[in-house]
Amino acid sequence: MDFLDDITFVGIALTIIAALGSYLLGAVPIGLLVGRVFGGVDVRDSGSGRTGATNVLRTLGWKATVPVVLLDLFKGSVAVIMSGFIADTPGEVAGAVAVVVGHSRSIFIGFGGGRGVIPAGGAALALVWPAAIIGTIVGILIIALTRYVSLGSLLGTVTCVGIMVAFAVLGLAPPFLEVVPFVVGPLALVGGAIIIYAHRDNIQRLIRGTERRFGQPADS
Repeated sequence: MDFLDDITFVGIALTIIAALGSYLLGAVPIGLLVGRVFGGVDVRDSGSGRTGATNVLRTLGWKATVPVVLLDLFKGSVAVIMSGFIADTPGEVAGAVAVVVGHSRSIFIGFGGGRGVIPAGGAALALVWPAAIIGTIVGILIIALTRYVSLGSLLGTVTCVGIMVAFAVLGLAPPFLEVVPFVVGPLALVGGAIIIYAHRDNIQRLIRGTERRFGQPADS
């Protein structure tokens, strides 16, 4: 179905439904739930006060972090796929943004949450998988070299966004995907802006040289 042909009353209604469903899926606070199961703790009481994988890692270690990463990736990808079934390309676009917003501003925990990097990665994986994979590799390399998770997350996000924009400019869609190329660029820019904004405190600490490095405990 052509993207512009979807702009009808029914198309708009279905897109809203897809966005709402994706928001609610994104809003499920995986890190908080895993923290309570693994350690009987509320991860919001430690470190950054967020429910994302980085704070879970600092608070509870790798065993608790692995399921958080996998489930957050899963909900990002599922949101896009589910939304595509509901409302085709407009749904995919709305779902990708909504799942990140839900993760960062969860209605279930007073509009707190994580910073949105991993769900965004899952959404990108479902939309433009080369961008997601290359962005992840860049992020991991930056973390390995600097031990700053936030810097790796930011540069990995910028890399992923840049590749998605390039796909849009060149009019390309990855193999096996039916997403309309030109909508990928604006989607990537919006998602990237949300993630960078969520990292604004990290950016300030990086500039001041007070950002925690990988391996430091949550309360250091």
